[in-house]
Parts: sequence; structure tokens; C-alpha cells
Amino acid sequence: MLIIEYAPNGFSEKFGPKLTRPDQLRCAWSDIVWAGLTVGRRNLRHVIRPDTYAYFEIVYRSTLLYTNLQAADYRPGLWGPLDTHIIQSPAFRALDPPEKSATAYFLSLTLTKLFVEKLLATPWLLHIDTYAQSLAQAPSPSPDLVGLGKNTKWLVAEAKGRSNWLSRRTLRRLKSRSQALIAGQKPALLVGLASYFTAQNKILKAYLEDPPVNAGSESQSLALTPKAYLITYYALLFNLLQTDYGGPPVFETYQDRTFRLKPIPEADLHIGLDEQIYQRLISGDFSLERFFASRLRAPEIEATEQITVGSDGIYVSLGERWSPTRMHLSPPERVG
Repeated sequence: MLIIEYAPNGFSEKFGPKLTRPDQLRCAWSDIVWAGLTVGRRNLRHVIRPDTYAYFEIVYRSTLLYTNLQAADYRPGLWGPLDTHIIQSPAFRALDPPEKSATAYFLSLTLTKLFVEKLLATPWLLHIDTYAQSLAQAPSPSPDLVGLGKNTKWLVAEAKGRSNWLSRRTLRRLKSRSQALIAGQKPALLVGLASYFTAQNKILKAYLEDPPVNAGSESQSLALTPKAYLITYYALLFNLLQTDYGGPPVFETYQDRTFRLKPIPEADLHIGLDEQIYQRLISGDFSLERFFASRLRAPEIEATEQITVGSDGIYVSLGERWSPTRMHLSPPERVG
């Protein structure tokens, strides 16, 4: 498995040792791809339409992860490969500064999604710009992401990504953001996450903070309901599964759950959605109470090296090009 070392700061003892002392997050490549494909980004509602754009968006996001990251090494063990860090690939190091900045920001969004799912039971997370037209006036400065937890409570998050070491200036900027009100109420938690690479070995690490709220700041309210949020959250995958591009969907029964999947051969992966959620979306029968009741009944599925099923019901299966025996190699060496 992969490990991401992280340092938390400012979280109360109620969050337990995982968020009150430095630790390591263990994950698989399929976890990272799940997070990168589902977190959303700026102007998502303008980019994604129910046609081939949804397909190409999946290819684009997965390619960013595949080409810019690699495992530090590969060491076979008795029960599978031994844990290893994630490092920059040679392709990442060859980017020019603006490209590095954009890629590092995408990685910060990806890691924020991964960490709030794994540590804060918040599987639904999207960029706040997705809902820009719902804001009477955008908070200034505004947080990057808005999330919905399994307990139906809201979370807002700020993400910073750096291609090198983490500066004090970046840490100060994590604290400077005001929290947005959601439907007139304060979110249950405000999270700041900065992802960065160590200067010497280029190892991917993260810093998490529960920053203090500036009591003097005025926050505008985001007029957003859980139902509207979830429908928007699933729009990318719903549109992908409906498009004819790339062939018809296939069905997979995995650990007593049925998933509607779309093969993406250009990225060597399958991505799909729990069939129960898909049917609710297509019929318009998206009662929030029934949705959360069905999610609670759905058996949780532990990630393997190649398959992740998020708590959001989204399934990601990676092909051989993403296997641990290849991902420690530079991108051109992985094919074959």
C-alpha cells in the first residue's frame, strides 16, 4: 500500500489520535484515483455536459495523476508489496512553473478529498465554485471546497498545493480564509489542508489544520440543500454513464453490490456507480431520507490494491498499468 505522512494541528481530542498527532495515511492508487475523479474543480458545471466531455474529463484527471506521481519503490513482501511513499515522477519535475503550480493544486484537492473521507467520514466534497450562482455574494476570501458528511453535517475546506517544501506563508494563508455559511448555518468543521513534496526526496506529504474562525469576518450564505448538492455531486458520473461514447456500460457484482460501470481504456480503468444510486438519479426519486437510509444499509467495501468503492457508492477499478509492479517506474516505462 501507499503511505502519506501527515501532521495535524488544532483538532480537538474528540477526533482521536489520527487527528491529534502526526501519522500516516495508508491508501491504494485506486483510492487516489477515486478522490481525483470525484472531487470536482473550478467551473465544473460549465465543463461537464451529458456527452463526450464527461468521458474526456475522466481521462484528463486520471492522466494527471498517472503521469505526475509514482511510488518511491517496489519491494515484494510475504503478504504483498511493502508500504511505500509517493514521489514526484520525472514528468512532474520537467513541468514549467505554471504547470507545476496547477498540478500541485489539483493534487491538494485530491488529497483533501481523500483525507476527509478517510479521517472525517465526509465522502462528498466539491469545489465551492460549482455553486457560485447560488451565492448572493461570494465570501471574500472564500474556502475552496464544501463537503457533506455521512451525518448530513456540512464541512468547508481550504486546499493548498506546493511542488516543493511547505512555507510559513502557505500555512498562514490556510488560516486566513473565512468560513461560508451554508443555508444560513455554520458548517460543523472547517479544514485546511496543504499538500507538498519534501525538498530532498520529493516525497508527497500533507499538513492538516482545524483553523480558528475569524470572529470578525462576515460570511455570506451559500443557498444549498443536501439534495441539490448530491445531485450535482453525481452529475459527472451520471452523465458519463448515459453517454454513448466509449460503448455501453457494463455491470459488475462486487461483494453483494451491483455497479454500473464505464470502461475508460485510454486511462486503463473502469469507473461506475452503485446501481441503486443510479436508478434513484434517473427516476428523480432522490428522497434524502431514503438515500441516506440505503447508504447506511450498503455494506462497506475495503479498498484493494486495484479497486476502491467510496462511501459515496462510486467504484473505481484500475488496470495493469496502475499495478504496484509498474507504478514505481517512470511513466514511459510502465507500458508494455
